[in-house]
Amino acid sequence: MTDLVGVVGGGRLGSAITNHCTRQGLPVVLTASSAGWAITSTPTVVIDASAPAAFDRVRDYCRGHRVALVECVSNLSSAQRDDLTALAETLPVLVATNLTFGHYLQCRIAEFAATLGLPPDTEVDVFEQHTRRKAHRPSASAAALTDIWLKATGETVPEVASRRGGTTVSTHEITWTWGEAESVTVSHRVVSLRAAAATAVAAASFAAASRPGLLTMDDVFRRKT
Repeated sequence: MTDLVGVVGGGRLGSAITNHCTRQGLPVVLTASSAGWAITSTPTVVIDASAPAAFDRVRDYCRGHRVALVECVSNLSSAQRDDLTALAETLPVLVATNLTFGHYLQCRIAEFAATLGLPPDTEVDVFEQHTRRKAHRPSASAAALTDIWLKATGETVPEVASRRGGTTVSTHEITWTWGEAESVTVSHRVVSLRAAAATAVAAASFAAASRPGLLTMDDVFRRKT
């Protein structure tokens, strides 16, 4: 059965997701932005690419209509994240901090590096760049890299550098340095939102077919592999 998709958010990501659905022939039966909500039918899954201010209405709609949710808003409050956990008790809820496979791979490399028994003088730092439209810093993707390192080693990442500007959608880097002699950097750059949009739609299909519970993009990519 073809999923009926709802897209919340009229910004660049929301528009890219809607356009991808159109190219794939997927029915978008709900759209929502600051201009209002337009609903022609009840969707099987909602992709939220809006902002924290819209979260309560998205949560209430999904709960009231029993619709799976893919939550792409990365700067939700702790209370809103608690609401997602509660919602996942009765519905599939997929939290997509970052939609790209490159970020998934970068995180797995960071986990692997942490298992290698690196020299005691190892220094780790993280860098992230987004366009000026990005509302918060550091990004959730950069925070995910620092969290991976903390959980794996018990050590914090002392330096998380942020930049806002340029035309590239985003860049995330994690660098390991040994003394003044050598370093290794794993960099992930996104130059178009089309990749994220395609993955968001794949995540929506995954969520719509899932049982109630809290899911992540790791679940989507691990199933593919």
